[in-house]
Amino acid sequence: MVRIIWMLLLLLIGASAWAIQPAVLADQEVRLSLGPHTRYLEDRDASLDATQVLALPDTAFRPVEGDRASLGRSRSVWWFRIDLQNTRTQPLSGFLEVNYPLLNDVRLSLLSPDGQLQQQESGDARASQLRPVPVRNLWFPLELPPGSSTLLVRVKSSSAITVPLYFSTSGASVVAQERQEGLNGVLYGVLLALFCYQLLLFLFLREPSQGWYLLYSLNAILLPFSFDGFLFHWSPVLQQVAVYLLTFTFWLSATQFTRHFLNIPQYFPLLDRALRLWMLVLAAALLAAPLIGLPAWGVLATLATLIGSLLLPACGAHVWRKRLRAGTYQLAAWAFLLVLLAGLACSELGLGLLGEQGTTLAKLGLAVNLLVLAVGLADRFQQLRKEGLYSHQAAEEALLQNQAKSRFLAKMSHEIRTPLNGVLGMLQLLKETRLDHSQRFYVDTIASSGSTLMAVINDILDYARIESGKLSLEHIEFDLEEMLSDTLNLFTAQAMEKRLRLHMSLDEGVPRHIQGDPTRLKQVLTNLLSNALKFTSEGQVRLDVSRRRKSDGSERLYFGVSDSGIGIRQEAQARLFESFSQGDSSTTRRYGGSGLGLAISKELVEMMGGHIEAQSTPGLGSRFTLNIPLQRCGEARDELFQLLVGRTALLASLDGFALDAIGRLLGRWGMHTERCRIPEKLPEQLTGFDEPPLLLLIAPWPGSVEYWLDALYPHLAPGQRLLLVCPPEQCRQLPASRSSLHMLGLPQPVGVAALRKKLVELLMEPTHPLVPIEDPAGDSQVPCILIAEDNPVNQLVVQELLKKRGYHVRLAGNGAEAVAEYHRSPGAVQMILMDCEMPEMDGFEATLQIRLLERLRKWPAVPIIALTAHTLDEHREYGLEVGMNDFLGKPVDKQLLHATVERYLSTRTLVDN
Repeated sequence: MVRIIWMLLLLLIGASAWAIQPAVLADQEVRLSLGPHTRYLEDRDASLDATQVLALPDTAFRPVEGDRASLGRSRSVWWFRIDLQNTRTQPLSGFLEVNYPLLNDVRLSLLSPDGQLQQQESGDARASQLRPVPVRNLWFPLELPPGSSTLLVRVKSSSAITVPLYFSTSGASVVAQERQEGLNGVLYGVLLALFCYQLLLFLFLREPSQGWYLLYSLNAILLPFSFDGFLFHWSPVLQQVAVYLLTFTFWLSATQFTRHFLNIPQYFPLLDRALRLWMLVLAAALLAAPLIGLPAWGVLATLATLIGSLLLPACGAHVWRKRLRAGTYQLAAWAFLLVLLAGLACSELGLGLLGEQGTTLAKLGLAVNLLVLAVGLADRFQQLRKEGLYSHQAAEEALLQNQAKSRFLAKMSHEIRTPLNGVLGMLQLLKETRLDHSQRFYVDTIASSGSTLMAVINDILDYARIESGKLSLEHIEFDLEEMLSDTLNLFTAQAMEKRLRLHMSLDEGVPRHIQGDPTRLKQVLTNLLSNALKFTSEGQVRLDVSRRRKSDGSERLYFGVSDSGIGIRQEAQARLFESFSQGDSSTTRRYGGSGLGLAISKELVEMMGGHIEAQSTPGLGSRFTLNIPLQRCGEARDELFQLLVGRTALLASLDGFALDAIGRLLGRWGMHTERCRIPEKLPEQLTGFDEPPLLLLIAPWPGSVEYWLDALYPHLAPGQRLLLVCPPEQCRQLPASRSSLHMLGLPQPVGVAALRKKLVELLMEPTHPLVPIEDPAGDSQVPCILIAEDNPVNQLVVQELLKKRGYHVRLAGNGAEAVAEYHRSPGAVQMILMDCEMPEMDGFEATLQIRLLERLRKWPAVPIIALTAHTLDEHREYGLEVGMNDFLGKPVDKQLLHATVERYLSTRTLVDN
């Protein structure tokens, strides 16, 4: 039974072999595909020669399926046998065409009817001039005598075994080649024209996606150019290497172009990550040739073609599903080429799907691909142009809206502050009159509500300026110690009212003078301290300043504001720095506020190049920390450091935080400090020093100030220097200094500037008597101040505030009257308070007129202070340009008004003297 089966199989094989008919050549001009007449044999160990193959029976061969042999990649030697029958009576001349230029070694054996064996050799490893026919494909000249001849074609190649065989006479060959070269010329011409057109556009537009298109199209031109065998004229050895190399660079450039064309990094980050990984794999495969060898490298190139042909259309489909127009062009461009490239890759693997015209169809699909993508780019540029036009129009509209917002902001600032100035100013005057208990309660309530309203308005205006980009920072040198002391002094009354301890400490490395914007830094610290005092009912509030050096050598200043207040819930901390946000809905009802302070602080700190954050535990307190870059100034010699370095101080207090804060301040100036928190041990500690130390008695301490002195006097050495740090009301009622002691008082909270001043007085002028808080000394020649203000209520407010301080006042209803009044008697006016917005002539124009008059008459410049509801930076800058010396905002703060007036009047007095 087994023998019967084997016989049937042999009969079937023989029948298939017998079905291969010889190629009949009957015409004088003929071009015939030899695929249907071809049989092949695999010689795995390359042990056969032409004679041995010719001697093999027909059953040893297998027929070629289709119009050409497509056997995939193989290291074997392959023999192809074709029987040719010349039915003419004369020999027939022509060519055997092997129209696949990437075969390394091709050898032809022709067995003529008379038994003679002729052999020829070719292949892409041979230069053009060494081939039997010097063309890019592998051709062999043939002379077929009448009768039957047998052709043997031996092929060995590292690329795919693709062997399209034709017999063609000279005339038919010329016609076929003209047709093929004409088609190639059209395809390459289209590709080159697209490349040149896009190159010109790129030179003008400089669009990145167009640059990647140029690189992709250049690869798309060079790859078929190399595949067709045109590169063998340059170097036959590098032709196959060039094909594989260009395959990898083709897919690299195609992937990169796809990313930019479809805006994948912007809209699809996960897909972009996958494409970048794919490009990394391609780059690794591109560089792997020396490690894996040329055959394996070719397999990787084929697999890259298969994967790329599926991946890039899939990207287009994904983007198209998201309703983006670029995805439509991507999908259309790759749809046809997908089938063709996949078919070519399958042919390389031994699956001939596209047939004889596969290469031509692939080049045609490539041209269509580039053309569709070029149309997509043109559409993209048109969209970008429209978007640019719309963006330009939107920018112009935004500019107009921003200008309108700025005008509205300035107008609202002026219109809101002007009546508030009258309300709050009159309240300040009313509070200084004789009031009963109920009236004073009503006035205090109105004043508190007005101040709260003013704070909310300031926050809203600052936030609006930040949002509109109108807020700019100064970059000037300033005294950090003085700025911190001024900031702390603002909260003295509030801390006293709530019986809270308020401390400030500076580390030793913090410089005294730095560069930056002191006003905005003070605004941030003021907001943080205000919140800390607002949300703390008992305990203490601390301001700590330190310096840290980063690993890159840069320095930063750290400011920490800590309190022992109510704390902040964890879920509320994430919303702290958002606009109009507070810890919870009850916070606003209980404590008030707009919820803008921390948002403004965050914006200001980030504008300074810093960072702000918060840590808090409910019920235990909060700590806000901000840091900004430290920009040092040239530090002058600190006289206090020279005075205190090496000295010893003994600090006594029941408050450990106070000891720590003042101890750090003294340490900045080189002092050694010891501390005492137990009153009974203070006399014992005093006797332990070789020389009498500087003694600081700091409240809280048992008893009154008189009790402190009475209890300590017997233990104090003659000439003992003593600094009493106590609440302001106790400092005003200090007992007379003992004759043997050098004693001064310092009110709490302790600021750096105040402590510095008292230490200098105590150590350099030890006999200076202890005096209560000083009142401003009156001058025998009372200064006269000209007020230029059109609002009668504001005139009355400012006039009364200055008269109560003892100044003479003159009034002007507009800028023209102010100029006339000053021109009439310039020597009688020591200062002008100038409103900016007045009828007939505003304050800016009036200032210009006054400065011009002074230059013409050579008069000394009178200080001109803008007293205005305009608080925007552009108004301040313009005021300084026209000659104003300073700005005071409305509503008028009495203390700030008096301080500013006295500062400029004292400066002018010194200049005059």
